Amino acid sequence: MQIIEPSGLTPEIIIDSENSFIAIRGVCVPEDGAQVFNPVMNCVEEIIFRKKRIHIMVEFEYFNSVSSHYLLKIFSKISSLLDKEQAHIEWKYEEDDEDNLTKAECLEELSGLEFKFVVI
Repeated sequence: MQIIEPSGLTPEIIIDSENSFIAIRGVCVPEDGAQVFNPVMNCVEEIIFRKKRIHIMVEFEYFNSVSSHYLLKIFSKISSLLDKEQAHIEWKYEEDDEDNLTKAECLEELSGLEFKFVVI
């Protein structure tokens, strides 16, 4: 298991390749989105090729458009390599955070995946 610690601008990222699981949570407003998300993309591809399934849990306090761009790249890659039934995307959000939910619904629609939305 790999854990990338959060900073003031980047989220905590937990990558458990053996269980096909990636968690991304916290604040995500990186100056360099590639630095944050390229390692995630590499792990996503590795997990998919080895396990043929993936579970990603996202729980942002806040995220910016750079983060949205990279998340869409990740979700689109998943959509191109797996059937919907093999990709479990769990998006957690606070009940009163309509902006977070709206952005997530947009990512769901653009990626072609089905998200499970969970109120926390």
